[in-house]
Order: sequence, then structure tokens, then C-alpha cells
Amino acid sequence: LDRRPLENELAWSRDVGRYLQLLRDYSDLRNEIAAVPHPELRVDSRLLDLMPAETTVYAAAPNLGEVMREVRQLLEERLGDSEALAAWRRDGVPQLFETFSERAFDVAADLSLHLGAEVALGLDLATSEAQRPSGGLLLAEVVDADGLRAAIERIASGEAGLPTVSIETARFAGFVEIEDPRTSNEERQGVFLWIDEDLAAMADSVEALRRLAERRDTAQRPFVGSSFHATLEDLYAEGVALIAAADLERLLPPGDEENLAFLGVDTARHLVIEQKKIDEHTQHRASVAFGEARQGVASWLAEPAPMGSLEFVAPDAKLATAAVFRDPALLLDDLSSIEDWSMEGMRAFEERNGLSLRDDVAATLGGEILFALDGPLLPEPAWKLIVEVYDPARFQWALERSIEDSNDALRADGLAPLELEERESGGRTLYTLSGTIEDVTLSASYTFVDGYLVAGANPAVVDQALRYRASGYTLATSPSFLELLPVDRHNNFSAFLYQDLGSSLQPIAERLTETMLDDEQRAQAAAIGAEMKPALVYAYGAPRRVTLAASSQGDALSTLMMRALGMRNPAGLEAFFGLLANVDGTPADPS
Repeated sequence: LDRRPLENELAWSRDVGRYLQLLRDYSDLRNEIAAVPHPELRVDSRLLDLMPAETTVYAAAPNLGEVMREVRQLLEERLGDSEALAAWRRDGVPQLFETFSERAFDVAADLSLHLGAEVALGLDLATSEAQRPSGGLLLAEVVDADGLRAAIERIASGEAGLPTVSIETARFAGFVEIEDPRTSNEERQGVFLWIDEDLAAMADSVEALRRLAERRDTAQRPFVGSSFHATLEDLYAEGVALIAAADLERLLPPGDEENLAFLGVDTARHLVIEQKKIDEHTQHRASVAFGEARQGVASWLAEPAPMGSLEFVAPDAKLATAAVFRDPALLLDDLSSIEDWSMEGMRAFEERNGLSLRDDVAATLGGEILFALDGPLLPEPAWKLIVEVYDPARFQWALERSIEDSNDALRADGLAPLELEERESGGRTLYTLSGTIEDVTLSASYTFVDGYLVAGANPAVVDQALRYRASGYTLATSPSFLELLPVDRHNNFSAFLYQDLGSSLQPIAERLTETMLDDEQRAQAAAIGAEMKPALVYAYGAPRRVTLAASSQGDALSTLMMRALGMRNPAGLEAFFGLLANVDGTPADPS
């Protein structure tokens, strides 16, 4: 591996300016596409009610025809304005794929002109091994049945520019439009389409379409009234865009009750994943609902509660993650209840040291824990760990016994033992643990304050954490953190992950580029760095539900549309290593 300074490698690259322009243009395009207005949220669905009673997986999406046409227009305009973007797309996507993907994109946009507000898919995956899983039922609202038929005919005839496939055997009928499934005598497998007034349906059997026709004719809705339908109906009432859901009650594998019970998913009922844009942000949410109070591992996450550990974290923290758990002693009991869980090592440790891991360690802890990086990342990461401790004296005794036990093992192997020093600092006892194991230097400092163990990479980090708490100016009060908080009924979280690593990377990038780039290129680099926004992912633990959510400025649908049109993200590692070119233009070895 070549150990030359990174600044030199970058300075020798003949493509720095071009690459920065590409990043700038791609970022502008991505932001423009993300800003394209999406269809209004849907608050009900007649397609949902028409699904078969046996539906176990359901997904629905809005009609994105208008969005697709605007995205296509934006892309063509930007490719005309930016040679960097055009070359990136041209070099990275085979011409055949580019042509096919463009035509497929245009065909989908054309079909959407004749469809209504929603497309939905229902699947029945809860089949026995002897049964063939259902190919599902795809439904769409229709606003122009004749126009839809004409558009499909253009596709089938090859007029739309897509390759046509015609497969007809004794067992497979290929793609067939059924005029009326009530009277059709088709018995072969295939893909069957039925367009009827304001509804289009596609299935892998005529029988599935026939049952759909019966539900429409008789106004019977066997899916309505099921618990799975009720969950989806409640979701629609809140407003939906893109959703996917699964009926876990019917999908979880049988015959593994013990493990499922330990995990706590034996009572899981429904999994729901959704994405929707509200104002300028896209909300992502996944939740699991349970039929009764959460048990096992699923119950370890406590209900949302205030987190005092946040008071020790800097307002400009680069990374912070925290959670509140059930009583740690009960968590240890859950682990001990597993038949194949090895307890021999734990019991031997307890006997050697005359302590109980449950009573002398787990029972001394509260449920709150936080890890943060809120200082420089180099040369030594300024990490800190905050743990809720109910009985500091007992915990410290158990910790000292554990350290001595480790030292006995180190001495037996001829290695130097760990050292635990303590001194008074600001009216508190500050502990520092240090040592070297197999050429790895270990060092950590900690103290106890108001029910928390405050640990850090060194005494300065611990002291800084205490000063932040005393000042009241912490991550919990910083604008960058507060503006990411969700607008809902929750004031607290069960767990969260916050990151603002972009603010750490910018100084590094500035140092690398200050001697390499001209003023215009430095401005481009600064603009790209400024778009690395903080992000927040959070979780709620309710008595019968666990929800994981996040908020972002982009969305999956926009990203998928860009990929479908051949626009991949130039910020990937392959591009970065391509930038690290040697003097002769040969790409540097990323290994």
C-alpha cells in the first residue's frame, strides 16, 4: 500500500475539478427531483376492501405519472446543461440498458395517464408446503378504460419500443387480457388482465379474477373486518403515500414456539412500513403490533421516557445514540431462561469473585445508556459513555473485582495487568483504567454523578461532560437536534440515533483541498459539504407496539426514479478511488 499523503494523491489527480462539478450538478439534480410535488396523501382505499380474505401481504403506492414526467423533463434539461452529468451517465450505463430503462419509464408514465389515484397489491404467502404460493392480485383504479387498453396494445405490439414476449404452451398461457372472468373457461397458468369500467386487475389465474368479480357483484368484502384490514384502515385514516404491510400472525413459521417466545414475536400481529412526504421532509416509519403486552426480547425496549444522559452531551455532538431499557436484572433473567444458553462461564466467574452478576451488577443499573462522539475524531476519538447507575458503590466494588479477575488471567499469560487509579477531582472521585493488551493501549476515565456513570476517553472528556451539564447548553437544547424532532404526540423516545458527521468531515475536506483547488472549486466543495445534514432515527416502545421512524429530505421513490433513468450516485467508493489517480493516470489501488 502506497503511504504517500492523501493531499499529494489528490493533487496529482487530473480529475478533481471535473469530479467536484459532477458532485455539484448531481446534488442540484437530486434536490430538484426531491422537491417535485408528490400526490396528496390518500385517506381511504376501495382497493383495500376488494382484496381477498386470505391476503397476508399488502402494498400500495400513489399514481406517480405526473411526478415521473416532471422527473424525466428535469433530467433531460440537466443533462443538456451539464456535460459532467451527461458523461457520468453515458460512461456508467450500457446504451442498451439506458434505452430500455428510458422506454420502460416512459411506458409506465403513459399508462399512469389512464389510471386513478392508487395501485395496490395483495399476496397470500401463508400457504402450506404442498401449495403453490399465490401470485397475488394487482389492482388499480381506472379513469379511462379505452385509453388503458390502447396503451397496453401498443406495448404488446412492440409499438412502445419494448421487447415483446409471447409464450404459449399447453400449460402456460402467457399474457392474456380476459374480457370477462365470469364466463372465461381458461384453465392454464399465465398472467391475466381484466379491465372493467373503473377497475383494472391482474392475477396469475382466471380464478382469482373470477373471485374478484364475485366480490364486486355481490358487494361482499370478506377481507373487511379482519384485524389485518383494520390495521391498514387505521393507517389510511392518518394519510398514506407508499405503504407495505404483512400479517405476521399468519406468516410466522410454525414449530419454533420456544425461540419465537424468547424473541417475543410469537404474539406479533402486523408489520407496517410506510413513507410519506409532509412539507419538505419525508417521514419513514416501520412498526410491529402485538396481540398482547410485549414479552421476551421485544419487551426489552422500555416505553418513551426522559433521558437525563443527554445533559452530558455537547450541543455540537457528531454522534449520539441512547436507549431506555427494562430493568437490566430482568433482561439477564430472560437470557438465563434459555436452555442452550451457556451459564457455566458466568457461574465460574461468580464463584471466583464472590459476587452475583444479577444482584451486584445488573440490579445496580438503571435502564438508560448513551454513547456519544462529541469532540475531535482525530487523533483520538472523544467518546463518552453514560450509564444510569442506582448503586454506584456496589457497582464499583463489582467492577474492581472484575478487573482483578482479568488481571489474574493476564498475569497467568505473562502480560502486564490493567491499572485502576483514582483521584479527587472537583469534589468527586475520578477513576482511570489503563493498560496494554497485545499492543493495544486501553484507557478510559469515569466518575459517578447524580445516578449516572460518566465515562470518557480521558479525564478531559469526563470533565467536559460535567461542565456541559452544569451550563444547561447541551445536545437536548441545540437547534440542530431540536429541528429534527418529530411533530407528534411524543415528547420522549425509547431509543434514538443522531448523527452530524458532516460537520466533522468538512474541516478534513477543507484541509485536503486548501492547496489543491482554486477558489471556485473550493466553493463547490464547501457547498457539497454544507448539504451533509444532521439526521435523526428514533424508536417508540408502546405496550403493544414498537415503532422505528426517521425523517429525511430525500425519498425512496425519487431515488428509484433516478436509478431507473440511469443516474447513479457519483459519491460511491468506486468514484472516490477513481479520483485517487497516480501521476500517470492509473487509478490508485483501493486496498
